[in-house]
Amino acid sequence: PNGPGQLVIWHDATVQAELMAERRREALTDALTGIPNRRAAEDILRHEQARVQRSSSQLSVALFDIDHFKSVNDRFGHGLGDSCLRAVVRVISGELQYGDQLGRLGGEEFVLGLAGVDRLRATALAEHLRREIEAGCRVVDGIEVALTVSIGVAECSGTDTVASLIRR
Repeated sequence: PNGPGQLVIWHDATVQAELMAERRREALTDALTGIPNRRAAEDILRHEQARVQRSSSQLSVALFDIDHFKSVNDRFGHGLGDSCLRAVVRVISGELQYGDQLGRLGGEEFVLGLAGVDRLRATALAEHLRREIEAGCRVVDGIEVALTVSIGVAECSGTDTVASLIRR
């Protein structure tokens, strides 16, 4: 080998791409409950809200807040509080239909995006979920906690932003 030559280096980027995809999933997933976190939930709602503006379809959101959650943590500890959050997510997730999007806004607040659903149907679903959570989260990890939730429902108008929709 006298003279010019070439050096060829092959690099398989598959592992790096998989690592980046996993980091993105982690950044958009609530570690405690396994559902989309606030950033991901707001992104999903922004996408659905834009679709509503383009196609005159419907979008409703339901905002869930676990009643007196601080007292659960104070009385039974954060470990049971975490179990309560996961129990609420299990109940809601068990009732979801294709296209429904559940996300955790933070603390004990969750948002449910209901594409193609008007406010009246969303309100009926919210009441159904309220009753299911009350029945399904009476006892968590063998301890009677009797969880209840408050739920607000709003239907997206053509002028709403995600922030205004959640605020309403």
